[in-house]
Amino acid sequence: MKLKPMLLVAAAAAAFSGTAQAATVVNGSFEDTPGFSGSRTWQVYNSIDGWSTTSGAGIEIQSNATLGGIDAQDGDKYVELDSHGSDSNSMMSQDI
Repeated sequence: MKLKPMLLVAAAAAAFSGTAQAATVVNGSFEDTPGFSGSRTWQVYNSIDGWSTTSGAGIEIQSNATLGGIDAQDGDKYVELDSHGSDSNSMMSQDI
């Protein structure tokens, strides 16, 4: 018995539907940082929404132009991972 091509496509779509999910990065541009406001400033956090420090001094959030003309790629904030000018870099992570 031959199956029609359209039935094969429908069967394949049904077999693979629901098996893949898109990963979502939480707070990807670091804009959701409570207690942080102002321009040309910075602050270090142990964790922020979606992100945790895995080693080092912490997650340093900076606002646009804090480092003389360096601006965020998206929004007004970005991360610097040599927090407090420490001797070693910080690391941060997020489960996706």
